[in-house]
Amino acid sequence: MPRMLTNMIIEILDMAKQMSDEICQLILSMILQKLDEFRDLYVNEINNYTKRYCRDRKLFQGNFIKQMIANANNCESIPNFMLFIRKKYDRDDLSRSSRQQLDRYETMGKIFKRTAEHCCEIILQELELDTLKSLQILFTREWLGSTTKTYCRTILSRTQDYWSSELTHLKKPLLGFLSYTWHKRILAHYLRNIFSRNVSIKFDKPVARRMCAEQLRREASMLEKEFKSMDGTSAENAIEYHFNILSNIAGILEQTNLDLIVLEIGTLAKKYPSLNRDQVIQILLLRGDLIRKDAKEKADSALGNMPRSNQGILFEIMEIINQLN
Repeated sequence: MPRMLTNMIIEILDMAKQMSDEICQLILSMILQKLDEFRDLYVNEINNYTKRYCRDRKLFQGNFIKQMIANANNCESIPNFMLFIRKKYDRDDLSRSSRQQLDRYETMGKIFKRTAEHCCEIILQELELDTLKSLQILFTREWLGSTTKTYCRTILSRTQDYWSSELTHLKKPLLGFLSYTWHKRILAHYLRNIFSRNVSIKFDKPVARRMCAEQLRREASMLEKEFKSMDGTSAENAIEYHFNILSNIAGILEQTNLDLIVLEIGTLAKKYPSLNRDQVIQILLLRGDLIRKDAKEKADSALGNMPRSNQGILFEIMEIINQLN
């Protein structure tokens, strides 16, 4: 629909410009106002369409994701379209335009960009539903040491199916957004169980801790490699993924010298400034060789003089975890 809308807008503005600049400016102002109203209606229709699909997926015969990709691609083109109509039809010289005059075009473009991302998040909801059983098993007793079935590999295999089929038609900036958002959701499922007081994994011997640490590192490396190969971005615009948080946690789990474990925590806390005391305590208690009192003391020793802040990738992942719970 937005593509049809942009063609119609150009036709109207061309006709108005032939009449007079004054009429063109009046029509342009009205169009900007109506675009804002249209966007709200458009998002509402996208959400209603999604609800109908969720009620009976069979009726859509595999067309749902294709339609969401078309919606996302169309909305992604609007920011450039807004710059185009500003340059071609707004009679105010760029050097004389007020900041407010320029912002109305940029703001409208950002609104449609967020709509495109909303469509991508709906696509991810489908992918998450397809892989939910494997996602929920990450860092549980069933996950640990699984040899007959690697749950991480199952998630990646299903992800690759999406990326190599319908998602090949998604524009590269949106594909990058999709990759980055999906990597956060996968990490959220790992970390939800790692930070949970009800996690089923507990260790009492160094060999068991080392086995878990090796598995975390192996899967972090595998995830990093696969995501970099399919995100669609160039080397200069490469996306930074954060699967290494699993490797950092692995270092805390397998550390055999309890005096050095504070340094391992400090390394993790520097990279992720929203890491808090309770999260550190839960990681330490996973080891099985520390009582809660000792875990609290080591957490306080590591974080005591280190500034904390509610921002960064871990904070974003924790917000996703709160939605999962």
